[in-house]
Amino acid sequence: MASAISSRGDLQRPQSTQGWWRRIELPNWIVAIAIYGSWAVLVLHARALPWYVVMPLAAYILAWHFSLQHEAIHGWLSAPRWLRAAVVWPPIGGWLPFEIYRRSHSQHHRDTNLTVPVADSLDLTLVVLPSFGSGGRK
Repeated sequence: MASAISSRGDLQRPQSTQGWWRRIELPNWIVAIAIYGSWAVLVLHARALPWYVVMPLAAYILAWHFSLQHEAIHGWLSAPRWLRAAVVWPPIGGWLPFEIYRRSHSQHHRDTNLTVPVADSLDLTLVVLPSFGSGGRK
């Protein structure tokens, strides 16, 4: 189905003729419950597990949480914006509050250099390869 982008930058999907679970985007709600549930279980049992088990599990859950935050910005349209923000607000990663991520990511999409290496506002080349100047190009 075709999608359109609103003036706020949100993806606008037409009403689907699929089941109610797609209209309310039930998979997103299930993912949110799974993320926070698995994070709670991991935190509660972290002392009983070796670090080499805790670290990869924590990294996976955090990456999954950031993915859900990205979905809340772009595609999770069945819930009002305030509810989407409330669901993904807890900074379980401890370093990037959702509102800061939402603003910087929205700015990234307004950037004319979107996906241009080094020039893109979200390009990590400048952070990862600072000694190579302009991404190693001469």
